[in-house]
Amino acid sequence: MKRVFVFALALLALAGCGEAEKADVPKDGFSVGDICTKKGRQCIVVRVNLDRKSGLLMSLEETQCGWNDANLWAASFGSDWRLPTKLELEAIYNIKDRVDAVFSEYGIPILGRKDYWSSDEAGYADAWYVDMGDGYAKCGGLNLHAYVRAVSEF
Repeated sequence: MKRVFVFALALLALAGCGEAEKADVPKDGFSVGDICTKKGRQCIVVRVNLDRKSGLLMSLEETQCGWNDANLWAASFGSDWRLPTKLELEAIYNIKDRVDAVFSEYGIPILGRKDYWSSDEAGYADAWYVDMGDGYAKCGGLNLHAYVRAVSEF
C-alpha cells in the first residue's frame, strides 16, 4: 500500500504532462524518464525531440500476448496509441537502464530481459520483436507470446 501511495505522489509531482497536449507540456520541457499522464494513461517519456516539447511516450502498463492481440491491445488505448516500431524499441533499449531505474523506484515491472513486439511485420506469418536483454531485433511467429507496451507521440 505504501508503494502505491508513493507512486501516486510521484505522479502528482511529475504530472506536468497533463493530457500530453502541447499546451500542457512543462515550461522547461521534458526529459527522458519523466513520468506523466496522457488522457488518463500513465506513461514514461522515452524520447525527447530537440524542442523538449515533443517526443515519444511509452505506457507503464504491459501485457504478454501474440502479435495480432498486441496490436489490438495497443489500439485499445486510443487512436493515438500503437505498437512501437523496431527502431523505436532499439532506441528504448539504449535508455533501458534509465527506464528500468524509474520503473524500479515506483514498483512498475521493468523491461529487464523481456522480448517486446514491434509494429513491423517480417513476412506473411512473422513479425519483429526486440530482445531487451541484448537489444537485437529478432523475427518470430505471430503466435509467439512476447511483451507489449504501447507508445504515443506527444
